[in-house]
Amino acid sequence: MLVNGIDHARLSGAESVLEMICAAARTHADRIAVTCGTRSISYADMMAAANANAVRLAACGVAPRDMVLCALSTGVELPLAWLSVMIAGAVIVPIDARWPAMRLQAVVAATGARLAIGDGADNAALAATGLQLYGIDVELPVGQADAGVAPPTGADLLYGFFTSGSTGTPKCALNHHAGLVNRFSYMTRRFGQGHVVYQNSAPLFDSSIWQMLWPLTGGSVSVLPERRDHWDIDTVVADISRHGISMTDFVPTLFKLLVRALENGSVAPVRLASLRNVLIGGEEIDPASVHTFRRLMPRCRIINTYGHTEASIGMVFHEVRDEDGEHIPLGRPIDNTYVRIVDADMKTMPEGEFGEMAVAGICVGAGYLNMPELSARAFVPNPFRDLPGELVYRTGDIGRVRADGMLEYGGRTDDQVKVRGVRIELGEVSLAMKACFPQVQDAMAVVVPNSGATPAWRWPTRHRLRSTCASCGGTCRGTCR
Repeated sequence: MLVNGIDHARLSGAESVLEMICAAARTHADRIAVTCGTRSISYADMMAAANANAVRLAACGVAPRDMVLCALSTGVELPLAWLSVMIAGAVIVPIDARWPAMRLQAVVAATGARLAIGDGADNAALAATGLQLYGIDVELPVGQADAGVAPPTGADLLYGFFTSGSTGTPKCALNHHAGLVNRFSYMTRRFGQGHVVYQNSAPLFDSSIWQMLWPLTGGSVSVLPERRDHWDIDTVVADISRHGISMTDFVPTLFKLLVRALENGSVAPVRLASLRNVLIGGEEIDPASVHTFRRLMPRCRIINTYGHTEASIGMVFHEVRDEDGEHIPLGRPIDNTYVRIVDADMKTMPEGEFGEMAVAGICVGAGYLNMPELSARAFVPNPFRDLPGELVYRTGDIGRVRADGMLEYGGRTDDQVKVRGVRIELGEVSLAMKACFPQVQDAMAVVVPNSGATPAWRWPTRHRLRSTCASCGGTCRGTCR
């Protein structure tokens, strides 16, 4: 069974995300583009600083299509860094300098990166990898107009996000500008412009892409938290109230914490009065918390989203309605994207029957960096004459098409899990346990809700797995990264 979004030959005249942002900056030069705490920068100043930094990146040896590691976690420098990389014609690869040394070395080796953008706090860890370090300067004098390279096209890579890998090696999912141009154009068509968007996701997570860059394509404001060392409900609520946030994104686990705070009175609804749209994604949605929030905040819409880093992030949307009850669907694909329910042989399943969700259209990414076999298994030649594109992405997610045409989620075909929004391959955990304990011949990782067991970072595996630890209630915030 096939469900597809509206076919628009071209939603935007732009080739790339950079072109969309440049156009918005020309139209809204004096508007505030980015805010972080008490610091703000206008569209004009943002583009001037990004161009100046791109010139310096090029002088440091960054060439078109190079991968540039970005270890910034927040600040007005973060979007400037991403813009500078795009202007230089390079590819954005977000990292965390606090990752275990082995993981950092693996990332450097996989990407061939020669330069990392940091903020000075973790320069020692980055320098230990042999990388050249670069710090974004907001106050650079304006020099030449650009970095002297051709602007990116829709076919050029925009980002590479590292995710957990079942082979024990993190995999870097790549995506083109065209897929994100389509996603951003759809969001503008659906939600309009003039938003104040809160970047509620760390830049290591793919949803940070839309939270930070989509507002900049239409003259809206992107608001970043001052601190990113831990997620704190009080800080999020304070930022929403202080900056008049109208739109943001939550994973269901953290959204439930917000709803609980609204229910018990620790957060007054008036502090969230500016919210108009909340996107939910990254995990299976919790109907009870969603409907409670809608009752307490009737002016705010809840949009369930579904998608993958490998396929332009979110590409299925659904605005939650009263009639959804306890069975909230994933929704329908956005413009120029398609989902087909297939069996193991890529044969189409009948309506109402569960099968694997296969994604097609402009959203399909460029595979995994330096992993041709894994890419070939997940990104298969398109066997369907009625679907555009050369490749179809096999998501590994089980789903079906309901009688009303909505997609419904039904689990996974493999051992990938989500723990508080963190995507984890249990196979990677198992391999790390065996590597750390030579006397162990085999190991299995399972998910045990609220087990109270000793966290993985207290065992030798912490040097391999700390990058994917997800803190639970009562865990020392300084311990879990």
